[in-house]
Amino acid sequence: MILFFYLVTVTLGISLSSTYYLVPVFMEQLGYSDTLIGIMGSIVSLPYLMINLLARHTIGRLRDSRAIAIACVCAALSASILLNSGDLLPILIAEVMIGVATSFYFPLGEIMISGIRDEVKRRRAFGLFGTSWTSGFMLGPALSGIAINSVGAQASFYVPLVASLTSLPLSFLQNLPLEKQFPTSTSGGRGLITPAHLAVALYTMALSTIVMAFAGLAAGRGVSPTLLALAYSVYGLSRMVAFLSLRNLPFFGTQMGATTAALITSFALLSLTLSEDYLYPVIFAAIGASATLYVSATFLSMLGSFGRDAPSAVGRFESCVSIGFLIGPGVSGAISDNIGFTEMLVTNGLLALSAGVLSAKRSLR
Repeated sequence: MILFFYLVTVTLGISLSSTYYLVPVFMEQLGYSDTLIGIMGSIVSLPYLMINLLARHTIGRLRDSRAIAIACVCAALSASILLNSGDLLPILIAEVMIGVATSFYFPLGEIMISGIRDEVKRRRAFGLFGTSWTSGFMLGPALSGIAINSVGAQASFYVPLVASLTSLPLSFLQNLPLEKQFPTSTSGGRGLITPAHLAVALYTMALSTIVMAFAGLAAGRGVSPTLLALAYSVYGLSRMVAFLSLRNLPFFGTQMGATTAALITSFALLSLTLSEDYLYPVIFAAIGASATLYVSATFLSMLGSFGRDAPSAVGRFESCVSIGFLIGPGVSGAISDNIGFTEMLVTNGLLALSAGVLSAKRSLR
């Protein structure tokens, strides 16, 4: 059962990451502005935010992992729409569909992990889940980059379509129980907004620009789509390697780990303003590894603060992430359009730095 879940995670990860990469490049080739490219990246997070804000009444009511079939269907519909139209409204609808797919993809795995009571086993499961989805996120851009060179951006949406359709039958071959709500929460989980939540939102505002918009913004400035595909594949590879290495890091799952990761991300984003294009894969490797360390540290910290109320813990964490992803791409696109590409990167570097400062304050308490 668990093997099929991980297989679905990989194949659906190929579909999602391909779409994340292809949409901004496709829009840039069609002549859309940086602002619109950013806004479309933000649209993905609208359903993601709503579903996770209502986690107790949405993902918290699902019985088993076969619900990931919803994500497979939505991802397939999104790719089908993009294969047939480049108009703004169909792109918007496709982005909403991929947002719904994302809303089920990550939280389902996290809820299953949260049901593991043994701390060592929980961290191992978190690493295995992370290795699975990052494998897909490594392969997706690589396959899409090859497809763009061969058939062009729009026809490349066959990559996410085939991947999502492959995921669908696999989703019914696994049936893992999902952790349910429990009434006991520690006081640490009751606050509506804490510095930890703010730090996650700030960090993901910066990260979301890289994931959802940077490919289109950079392609519009002459960076090769093939080089960008390589950079995104290296990003996925570095995240996978980081997940495999987490257990060997002495500060894994701590706020000091989150602080270190945020500072690395900030330095990498600022480095993009000075580096040559051919260094993008190296910088993306640093962003990917640091993002894994940051997300792991903050997720496990929030999970512990909610006691046994798993859906609320996952919903709160994913809501912070989705708020960052909702704001980040659109704002970055507007800054790139109206002020400058370099200024956009500096802004995101400062956001990651701010998240690191907030995490440092928590680690020193």
